[in-house]
Amino acid sequence: MQATSNLRPKTPNIDPVDLHIGQRLRALRTTLGLSQGQVGEQIGVTFQQVQKFERAHNRITAKRLKQLSQVLNVEMDYFFEGVAVEGNSLVVEADLHMIDLMNQTESFDLLKVFFKIEDRERRRAILDLIRKL
Repeated sequence: MQATSNLRPKTPNIDPVDLHIGQRLRALRTTLGLSQGQVGEQIGVTFQQVQKFERAHNRITAKRLKQLSQVLNVEMDYFFEGVAVEGNSLVVEADLHMIDLMNQTESFDLLKVFFKIEDRERRRAILDLIRKL
């Protein structure tokens, strides 16, 4: 089955669903503060291979996806959030603007710092302040 999508990668040979899964992997890995090398070591591949997974230059097999979900402590479904089945195709329904924002280094840095704040009320207060600005 050939996967198609409304999400258009910059490189025409990259499947949009593979790109979506790779971006979800990168987002979770960086949120957890793990390097590509650390993740690669835990699943038996090099950091370059993890980089290729994240950029969708190499597809992630079901076996590797299972390993990644165990290492990153998420269900396999996590990687497919935002992907829908339409007929015989997979379609990425994720918001393109949000994906672009999440791929910026500053976004990851902001999320990491924000979630280090343990007090929920303080996090809410910060969100309120940002909304007002």
